[in-house]
Amino acid sequence: MPAALTEFLGATSNRVTMLAPLELYYDAIFHVNVVIAGAAGATLAVQYSLDGASWQYLDGGSGPSVNVGSTGHKQSAKARISTYSKGVGTLWRVVGQNGNGVADPQFARVEAVLL
Repeated sequence: MPAALTEFLGATSNRVTMLAPLELYYDAIFHVNVVIAGAAGATLAVQYSLDGASWQYLDGGSGPSVNVGSTGHKQSAKARISTYSKGVGTLWRVVGQNGNGVADPQFARVEAVLL
């Protein structure tokens, strides 16, 4: 896992396109089950894009995100979903950052739960 912001698994094919409006949901919690830890301080987070080129964090700030520097089930704090990320056709992706380029974390489950 590199230090720079990198799309999960390094491929655009892992993006999710929202096929329905999400106006009924206000918050998200990000769950990650870390089987092999990354570097201390390494994180995964959820971002959205309206055009596939410009990306923002799901809450419009820096989250939801989890630290993957140790093994086990990780859960983010509840994050308010940006209203801009709720439209039909909006792209969502998972990104990692703050790795050391050596530690190669592995995950059993990565999911965003909408509330």
